Amino acid sequence: MNESTLVPYQASALPVARSVLVLAPHPDDEVFGPGGLLALFALNGTPVATTVLTDGAFGLQGETRQAHIQLREAESCRAAEVLGIARPDFWRIPDRELVYGETLIARLISAIQAADADFVLAPSLAEMHPDHRGLAMAAVEAVRRLDGKASLALYEVGVAMPAPSMLIDITPVLARKAAAMACFTSQLAVQRYDEHIKALNRFRTYTLGGEVSAAEAFHFWNPAVDRLACRELFESEYQRQHRLGIPMLGGDDIPLVSILIRSVDRDSLSRTLDSVALQTYPNIEVLVIDALGAGHRALPALCGRFPLRFIAGESPRPRSLAANIGLENAQGKYILLLDDDDIVYPDHIEKLARHLEQGTRSLAAYTGISAVDRAGKEIHSFALPAPGARLLISNYIPIHAVLFSRLLVSQHGCRFDPAFDTYEDWDFWLQVGQYTDFDFVPGTSALYVVDTNPEHPVHDPAEIRRCAERIYLKWSALSRPDKLHRLREYVQDLENSVVSYRREISATATELSQGRNTIAHQENSLVSAGNQIKVLDEQLHAQEQEISRLLQEKSKLEETASAFAMNANNLQNELNATLNSSSWRITAPLRYLKHALLRIRRF
Repeated sequence: MNESTLVPYQASALPVARSVLVLAPHPDDEVFGPGGLLALFALNGTPVATTVLTDGAFGLQGETRQAHIQLREAESCRAAEVLGIARPDFWRIPDRELVYGETLIARLISAIQAADADFVLAPSLAEMHPDHRGLAMAAVEAVRRLDGKASLALYEVGVAMPAPSMLIDITPVLARKAAAMACFTSQLAVQRYDEHIKALNRFRTYTLGGEVSAAEAFHFWNPAVDRLACRELFESEYQRQHRLGIPMLGGDDIPLVSILIRSVDRDSLSRTLDSVALQTYPNIEVLVIDALGAGHRALPALCGRFPLRFIAGESPRPRSLAANIGLENAQGKYILLLDDDDIVYPDHIEKLARHLEQGTRSLAAYTGISAVDRAGKEIHSFALPAPGARLLISNYIPIHAVLFSRLLVSQHGCRFDPAFDTYEDWDFWLQVGQYTDFDFVPGTSALYVVDTNPEHPVHDPAEIRRCAERIYLKWSALSRPDKLHRLREYVQDLENSVVSYRREISATATELSQGRNTIAHQENSLVSAGNQIKVLDEQLHAQEQEISRLLQEKSKLEETASAFAMNANNLQNELNATLNSSSWRITAPLRYLKHALLRIRRF
């Protein structure tokens, strides 16, 4: 492996950006961190906006606090002038209260859109200050939700990031960055942060050669190129922070959600737990039910900031039994089942819980799921808004698409049927559907990883048919009339839609036929026009030949006229010479006498 695999060995070109937004947790971070890059953007004519999120006045009170806030904001404004960028926007969130969650993410999205920024700068995920880490996580999630409309570069301030992907040579603007850092006199009086940053920028030239005096390091992520890399962007640092027991902030007095994971100790379990750890919903418990038996790996007591309980087993547990054990041990108001090879996006629990808490009568809500192979390529999308009665036909709801109330378990007795180890989730949803509707929440916020092993029962049509027949046999007699009526109405709506679509297709086909006739007529007209053009071309060619002949004759006549003119000119010269000669003047009386005699003879 070459060293350049770990760290860049060449300075990166200035990123191409339409508009830049730098997010700073405190007044001065926008300069101490990416100040050199901002100066380069300014020199390049790229608009740079700055948002400073906290007031930077931790521990101060009263008038002293207000004076300190104004002082630090004035320092940031002076530094912006030095760098050549716009005056910062100050949010004045209290220092050390920058909490990762939906509120902050939504506000960051609005700020990015208001700045029309396609390049966002935020602190590194490796930073030690809680405000830096909270903003970093929220910025990653905000950019992810923008669907590739903006890229993200994470910068370092207090901690050298472990694996930068981009090193920017700031040698041309080093003096300007130093002058901007000098504006923060209040902070430099506490500690010479500018000297630390100069040392860090000098250290970053380690792999860039002697001609580079200073560099800034960034971790760059472009969702338009790799939309799933946001998890990998955080993954290694999450593991380090988890090992050190660093919490990720947040937590409000809101309903507890239990996430139940039946595990056979797949390698993918760690990735699944990581996706749970990144949930923006702050009140979650994680239950991992051992379905393997002896030999399952030990698990920590925390999944990120969330408590994790491992329910061990001495022998393998069938899928239905493992799920029921999870239901019996869940303490949350709401429950979500998650397999140990699937992934939930950070907003998955938040949006489903918010929907159920907003007064719906339903006890279950589901959302879209993207089915992918193990390489991450989408195979199918489960995002069908349909009545629960639709389940009498087939299962259209993946197991981790649904967040449901624990009342379905505690009051209505819904359980997984041990008779089913395949389609046990389908059978469970049919039970749930006897007591509640399923509300559909638009969007896609989770991945269902499809097992591509050809030996898996899901790829055996005969096995699928056998399992489906067992579902039909059980529920054909248990289905309530109102559910069947809803199914009938749903099928009728589908049939009406099919009739409508067929009419539209027929009308479209008629229009297409007319369009084809029009095109054929136009093609014939084009052929006729082409023939006319050909005749005109021939006539034009003949005229061009005639014009060429006439031009040649004109040229000959011009040559003849030129010769005549030259001859006339010679004769005139000879005449002038004669008239001006002495002999002509001497004989003038004789010529006069001659003319006089001639006139007398006429009389």
